[in-house]
Amino acid sequence: LALLFQHKLSFPTRNTTPQLTALAVLPFANLSASKEDEYFTDGMCDEILTQISKIGELNVMSRTSTLQYKGTTKSVRQIADELGADVILEGSVQKSNDKFRINVQLVDAKNDKHLWAESFDRPTTDVFAVQSEIASKIAIALDAALTETEKSLFDVVPTDNIQAYDFYLRGNKSIVDFWRYMRSEDGYQAERMYEQAIKLDPEFTAPYQALVDAYVSVYWEKLVINSDDYRVKAKMWLDKLIALKIDDVYTHSALATYKFKGEGDYEGSLAELNIVDQKIGNGKYTYLLRADILRRMGRIDASISY
Repeated sequence: LALLFQHKLSFPTRNTTPQLTALAVLPFANLSASKEDEYFTDGMCDEILTQISKIGELNVMSRTSTLQYKGTTKSVRQIADELGADVILEGSVQKSNDKFRINVQLVDAKNDKHLWAESFDRPTTDVFAVQSEIASKIAIALDAALTETEKSLFDVVPTDNIQAYDFYLRGNKSIVDFWRYMRSEDGYQAERMYEQAIKLDPEFTAPYQALVDAYVSVYWEKLVINSDDYRVKAKMWLDKLIALKIDDVYTHSALATYKFKGEGDYEGSLAELNIVDQKIGNGKYTYLLRADILRRMGRIDASISY
C-alpha cells in the first residue's frame, strides 16, 4: 500500500482550472410581418444574452462584438473563428399582437453540430419566463453548473407591467440606432419610450438607468454644443432613481456611469461596479467600464486584462 500510494503521488499534476466555454449570441432574425417589430426581436436577443451572462461557467461575448453579424451571410464556423467562440446561439422571433414565437439553436462551432434547439410559443406576458428557461437549458446543454445565486438571478423580474417593458425595449432599439447612425430623431424617440415606460411603472429602474447612461454619454462625448445640459439631465434622472431607494443592479450601474462620466470620480465608480459584481455573481457586466476607468487612472496592465 505504501508503494502504491507513493506511485500515485508520482503522477504529474494537471492544471484543474476550468476553461470557460466561449459563447456568442448572434443577433436574432425578425420573422414578424411588420418590420417595426424588430425592436422586440432585438430586445429578446439582448435580454437572453443578459440572462446567459449570469452563468459564471460561460464566457459570453458582448453584444458589441456580435452586432456586426446582424443579417450576415457568413457561416457559423467563419463567425466563430473571427470571434474565438466555441459555441454559437442563433435565433429568430416572430411577434403577432400579444403572442410571440421564438426559435433558438445552440451550435458547436467546431463541427457545426446542433447541441440543442427548441421553439417556444408563448403570450408576451411570459416573456421573462421564456428568457430564463432558455438560459437554464443552455446551461444544461453545455454542462455548466448553476450556483444558487445564479438560479435566483434568473427569477428576477424587472417589472410586472408588460407594456412598460415593451416601451423599454423600444427605447433600447432607438438608442442603439442613435449611437449607430447618430440620428437625433432616434435619440428623441428613445427619450419618449423610456419616459413612457417610467410613466406606466414608476418603480421600473431599467429605463431610469438607460436615460442616465444616454444623457451622460452625450455629455461625455461632447456631441452637442450645449453638452453640459445633458449632464444636468442625467443627474436629474439619477436623483429620481436614487429617490426610489431600490438597491438593484440598474441603480448601481447608473451611479457607476454617472460618477465616471459625469463627475470624473474614478474610485467612486469602481466602488459602484463592485456592488454590481456582488449582485450579479460575476464581473462580466463591468469589464468594459472598468477597463476604461483603469486606463484613465494609469493602471494600464489592469485595464488591458479587463
